[in-house]
Amino acid sequence: MDNDNSSSSNNSGQLSNNPVNQPANQTQERKTTNWRTLSVLLTVILVIILLIGIIYLRLSHPQSVTPTPPPSVSPTISPTSSPTTAKELPPLYSGVQWQSTKSGKLVFRTSQNELIELDGYRTESVLLKTYPQDFIDYYRQELTRMGWTETGVASGPNGESYWYNKNSKYIQFGISLVADTPIQYSAFVEHN
Repeated sequence: MDNDNSSSSNNSGQLSNNPVNQPANQTQERKTTNWRTLSVLLTVILVIILLIGIIYLRLSHPQSVTPTPPPSVSPTISPTSSPTTAKELPPLYSGVQWQSTKSGKLVFRTSQNELIELDGYRTESVLLKTYPQDFIDYYRQELTRMGWTETGVASGPNGESYWYNKNSKYIQFGISLVADTPIQYSAFVEHN
């Protein structure tokens, strides 16, 4: 019987470590861990959905782009009228509507491919919905006909510019992309 008592005392000592009692505790811990994992996962999903929503709204409703003058124009430009006579330059292209002429420091390209800053005049068109290729063709043909020499060309995704000079006089004309959505261009003419 001593063996029976010792085995029953061993059994009573093992009741606290009884594997039947452990699954209930482990199940409770698993539920708590699962809820924590689920709440973290839901928070991450919510943040991702919010970010996708913000990106979608920004792409579907782009902010308007404010036109900025090209870097060749100093901020001290003021409205004025150009003193250049019709004999020195071709008249402004009649296929677009023009804003008032402004004066200030402008950058021109010489025949030696140097950039020089001179006092000059800038005239810009109102915003255009289509690319004014006729404007470019007009100035290239007229300046060549009047004896001006082309000193440089620059073009890229944001527009194109052409530089000409004649007897220490300089002219630059071109087109700038002002906004992508909707597409808007601005034609310009600069001269000293």
